Amino acid sequence: MNKARLFWHSRKTRSQDKHETEEYGYSDDSGEIIHDEKTRTIGFIGGINQKQLANFHTSLFDFFKKSKPITLFICSYGGDISAATAIYDLIKMSPVPITTIGYGHLASGGLIIYLAGSKRLLLPQTRLIFHWAVGDSHNELDEDFLKRESGYFLNINQALKKIIEENTKLSARQIKKFMHDFKTLSAEEAVRYGLAHEITRTLPVNFQKPKRKK
Repeated sequence: MNKARLFWHSRKTRSQDKHETEEYGYSDDSGEIIHDEKTRTIGFIGGINQKQLANFHTSLFDFFKKSKPITLFICSYGGDISAATAIYDLIKMSPVPITTIGYGHLASGGLIIYLAGSKRLLLPQTRLIFHWAVGDSHNELDEDFLKRESGYFLNINQALKKIIEENTKLSARQIKKFMHDFKTLSAEEAVRYGLAHEITRTLPVNFQKPKRKK
């Protein structure tokens, strides 16, 4: 995709993202991190931003105090791609195994975070959605701005394609087409293409059984 085409594709995608945000009530502040020390689980739900990165960092490093596996549940439509790739790196460099479990939908940065898991599971109805990284809406259209913006996103998208290629069975050509077409995969298709290792119909977490009342 050349620079001019990427620029206009980016603007079109922003318009679509804005419509989706208004329709479904999504916003940059709608994401949430929840964690449970007993089951060593972290839940990442909703949008990705710098605040979510900070919360995830805190939760993850608290869990590192014990050398036991961690389970990350994620349902995210994406958001700040810099925050998403930072979370990806933190998971990849974890001193303990981290299993990622996708549910609902995994799009853009949400998909990137999911791919960091040493073991990747999906709940049956999960959808995985590809698209190019895009930014905020701008009114500038001068040549210098176009060069800056297109160069920035070309660099980001190259990094995203590399992450996907390293963690799946998809070729560079397939990834490019999936990103361009806003491809959506079912859980079964995700396993076939190597994005997920398997579909799970039980939650692989050791929940404590409630004590019986005497």
